[in-house]
Amino acid sequence: MESLKESSFEFTDFDDGINAYISHLQNLDTLYRHYSVHAERSEHANTLKALTQSVEKHYLNGFLRPLNDHWQEHLEGYASTNFKMQRDFFTEYLQPLLEKDQRVFVVISDALRYECGMELKTRIEGLNRYQASISALIGVLPSYTQ
Repeated sequence: MESLKESSFEFTDFDDGINAYISHLQNLDTLYRHYSVHAERSEHANTLKALTQSVEKHYLNGFLRPLNDHWQEHLEGYASTNFKMQRDFFTEYLQPLLEKDQRVFVVISDALRYECGMELKTRIEGLNRYQASISALIGVLPSYTQ
């Protein structure tokens, strides 16, 4: 798994940025989320306070800000040739399955929670009874999530 120091935030275009997040950058979000959950639940949260502040500082300044800065360059007039649009979700993904009378369960999450979807997909596939897939879709920008 790629470390923060090994991360590259240089993207050639919009799709390259999405592919970088899907392939490896989302792992850093997963590690940060796991650390935060375990640190918060720890009996020794006070003992971990300095470490937690350091982890948060590195996550914010060493990952989120550089990712945002490099990603921002490609958002002006963004266009994707490799990813489907969110508005086509039903037609592209659900309608063909429903026409075959297949049961479908859909989980929708916003951009930086893609990594949660990856973890859920892995857990579902580990049950050996279900199939799971995950896809990145392009939404409308700007967007707002409460």
